[in-house]
Amino acid sequence: MLGIPDQAITYYEKMRNVSVDAKIIKKLVNGCIRLYDYEKALSWLDQGLNLKTNSKVTSDLLKLKGNILFETKNYQAASKVFQQLCKMEKNKGQLLLMFGYSAMNAGQLNTAQNAFIKAKKYKEQYKEAQKALRHLGTFWKYRPHYWYGSFWGNIVRVET
Repeated sequence: MLGIPDQAITYYEKMRNVSVDAKIIKKLVNGCIRLYDYEKALSWLDQGLNLKTNSKVTSDLLKLKGNILFETKNYQAASKVFQQLCKMEKNKGQLLLMFGYSAMNAGQLNTAQNAFIKAKKYKEQYKEAQKALRHLGTFWKYRPHYWYGSFWGNIVRVET
């Protein structure tokens, strides 16, 4: 089974030498993903994003990039990609969820909370966003909270 994507990648790479097209790049990226070659997939995506394409193709390539970054646990970069996508797309419920999950895993809890609250406005993502907010609340509950202040000229750290 792994031989077929590998053969397809070779074929599409040969075609790429003839003409560079976003459709070919999407197929190359999907083949790389099936082979778990995420670095090569990201390389192809960057090349595809540098092409002059319409916003739909750019959006599709960015979605692939965000998913790969999330899958490889590069949550900070995935968060930026999903945030960019949220500005581009009209129906962004699923993108807001992914933005929230990426931000949460990157430690940006306020950003994650805001993304999940916005995702709740979309009917299809309401339940998932509600679960994520509950999970985030549990996460915050057990996270140490500190207060820094001055107490008679000495800086103190008090756990709340």
